[in-house]
Amino acid sequence: MKRFCKIVGVALFAIVLVACGLTDGVVTREIVMDSSAVTSTVALLQTIPGTSTPVLVLTPSPNSFTSDASASQTPNSVPTLGDRLVEYRLPTNTLPDDVLNQKVFEYLNTEHAFLVSYFGRSTSTQSPYSIRFLKFDKVEGVWSSTEIIEPTPNEDCSFTICYFSPGAVTYLVESKGFYLVGTHLNPSAGFTFVLTSDLELHDVLFGYVRQQFADGTVVLRESIMHFAPTHYTLLDIYKPSTRELYRIFPHEPYQALWLTHEQKVAQIYDDLGSAWCVENNHHCNPELFNNYVAGDVVINNDTDSIAFIITFSGSSDSNLEETRTVYIYRNIHDNSLLEYREASEDELLSLVGTADLERLLEKETLDFIFSHVEFIAEPTSTP
Repeated sequence: MKRFCKIVGVALFAIVLVACGLTDGVVTREIVMDSSAVTSTVALLQTIPGTSTPVLVLTPSPNSFTSDASASQTPNSVPTLGDRLVEYRLPTNTLPDDVLNQKVFEYLNTEHAFLVSYFGRSTSTQSPYSIRFLKFDKVEGVWSSTEIIEPTPNEDCSFTICYFSPGAVTYLVESKGFYLVGTHLNPSAGFTFVLTSDLELHDVLFGYVRQQFADGTVVLRESIMHFAPTHYTLLDIYKPSTRELYRIFPHEPYQALWLTHEQKVAQIYDDLGSAWCVENNHHCNPELFNNYVAGDVVINNDTDSIAFIITFSGSSDSNLEETRTVYIYRNIHDNSLLEYREASEDELLSLVGTADLERLLEKETLDFIFSHVEFIAEPTSTP
């Protein structure tokens, strides 16, 4: 099978750096993680329509997982690779000046390695743009490099998602022998590249990392079509080591709060009529109503659980009020044993005395919630 994308190892002294279009107000971040603290079943291949010109302006990821220590800087104030190496007391004498002078927007400094990425002209005729990576192994004391080249559409591949455009890098995260590289496609979408510790491309995901368990398992927010009639949340569990990927939200059977909101949306679409749906190129599927994650996705490694708040929202075509619903999951690492409960914040306050997500995932509270919150076991649908 022909791999849909290509990784090209580049000799450091042969790298040609071309600065991409920098603009005022670009967000720069440092993500420093303690590698010792960061210690899914198989989904069908995802596809997305169309192609896209690589994004040249670096923009921050919309998810909270990547919001560490951010600050706006003008292009002239952005540190170079050389500046960062001096800051972290890393060797500079083995790198040429054109590499050291490269502006650095995203990098990852851990106990064992320093990884930096940048977006520039490709060394291949296959694509004009690529994402470049440089890694310094602090144990071995050596540099390595690679680039990810934009693929040719419609070729077969062995990755989870089979088309990607190497947009600007928005985060770098270490994950138990892997590096997770988030990239920007548009305000509603992006890709996550999964690299091995040797900088080989292991997988490509259509979405952003929202949270990470101690064993490297991540919570992924799937990307969605930006110019769609509604925008809704899709959350997955992904295990880099096995490439297992499965959906956790939304999850059937749907529960009372979801079904109540879905019924209200269905009534709105019925009132508008099928002609309106056709005229406005609207799916008019009440199951795909507007919703979003309000705040952080919270995890608990000890109880293998997740909690988050979903805001059910209306649209420009209705006066439907927003409502907040708490979702709590356990047995996250085993899809066959996965369970969840849905409740309002008021219901949780009455039941366990708190709606704080971290406290809800403590074992005693978690067990009480799963034994006392009503669950509709049989599949059901909106009337």
